[in-house]
Amino acid sequence: MTKLGKWYEESWIQLPRSDFFCAEEAGYYFKPNLVPVSLHPLVKEAGVGVSEELQILHLYHYLDDVDTLETEVINKSLQNIFRGSIPLHIPNELWGDAYKIYIDEGFHAFMSYELKNEISAQTQIKYSKPHILQTVTSVNEQIDLVDPELWPLAQLLASATNETMISANLLQCNDVGLKPTISTYLSSHLRDEAKHHIYFAELFQVVWNQLLLSEKKTLGLMLPKIIKSLLSINKRSICLDLIQVGFDRGNAELIFEESYQGYNQTISRPVKSTLRLFEKCRIFEIKEVRNSFLEEKIILPIN
Repeated sequence: MTKLGKWYEESWIQLPRSDFFCAEEAGYYFKPNLVPVSLHPLVKEAGVGVSEELQILHLYHYLDDVDTLETEVINKSLQNIFRGSIPLHIPNELWGDAYKIYIDEGFHAFMSYELKNEISAQTQIKYSKPHILQTVTSVNEQIDLVDPELWPLAQLLASATNETMISANLLQCNDVGLKPTISTYLSSHLRDEAKHHIYFAELFQVVWNQLLLSEKKTLGLMLPKIIKSLLSINKRSICLDLIQVGFDRGNAELIFEESYQGYNQTISRPVKSTLRLFEKCRIFEIKEVRNSFLEEKIILPIN
């Protein structure tokens, strides 16, 4: 049975679109505690308008992340499935669903682009068109470090890692303080991603269980670095946002450093379900792989 349920009736791309962004909606553009710099005393002192502009810029970065991750990482790994580039047995059910998720992810990228256009037009706060972001570059650098013959597998496991993480950015859709259009965008995306999560968790197990021990070691050592890449904070980008809203470089650096103190201590929270998946696949029984997670200060599940 397909992991995507009633995809033809329930997938976001299949549903009629009736929501259009309106800047006059009450609420914030991004949950403030997910934009730590917007809560800094110096930013609050500068006024509500500055905090709101930082939320908008943060939303742009998030939507860019969605756009580029979906098209440059996830969809390329799905192509590897239905183009037969994965040298393993992929059940027909998972093969067929790869096409459906490919369509979903392309639609998510488009909707992210469209929402940015609408917000930019109404608020006059500009954004740059999508480009290859630091996150994607960092993920691809980790993939490039393995033997070229393993690249399709590395890309697939990196995609599965991303798709099984539970994003606080998406979960904020339930916050009543969010602007309704943005909440609708996030909740629609979340419904699709919940099904993609199930698909990629199954796919990861199918692939991992067919790997040789030597392949498991090589690819397993890559996984904690992929997680760190996906959860990395782009200091340069955030400081440029702070400069854009009026702070000098020195204060921008100060605000960033004070806002993100202790961030690394919470790195395991978004990947709890992913780590449980890895545990189910007995990944941590490989000593070298287990140690690589500990070296990256990723807290492992307790048996």
